[in-house]
Amino acid sequence: MKQLVRQTLAAATVVISLAPFCGGLALANGASYEAAQQHHHKHKQDWQQEFYKKIGVTPEQQKQLEAIRQESKTQAKPIMHTMFQKRRELMEYMASPGATESDALDKAQEISELQSQLEKIHIQSRFKMKGVLTPEQQEKAAALIKEKMAKFQQKHAAEKPTKTQD
Repeated sequence: MKQLVRQTLAAATVVISLAPFCGGLALANGASYEAAQQHHHKHKQDWQQEFYKKIGVTPEQQKQLEAIRQESKTQAKPIMHTMFQKRRELMEYMASPGATESDALDKAQEISELQSQLEKIHIQSRFKMKGVLTPEQQEKAAALIKEKMAKFQQKHAAEKPTKTQD
């Protein structure tokens, strides 16, 4: 359990330190969190429309899928806001002279629990969406997702520095 909390703390620290590059606490060039979210949302919408087209989603199915997405977004938004706030609090706490490992780990555990809630919402919405699709559409969707994941892994594997033996 302590190892999980430490890993969560380490992950939170990485997320916080990378925030200027991925729309987190403060963005490079003074852009707001909301502006980054709008940019991300536009990109995601474009990809989603292309995805729907490739798997042959009907207009009625698209309405159902969008309703599911909106429902999960409504559920997730307050949790995400709270998690964002908790990450900022953790970062501020870690910078304070009186910070203790125990308290920092407790704060990290709170963030981990919020992440778990978000993951649950995500999984539930994906299964609801899957129920809207025909078996053929589900197969096409799975193939497209696997393809996208493979591209992501290739891209990020190329970015990882290789270890050298001294």
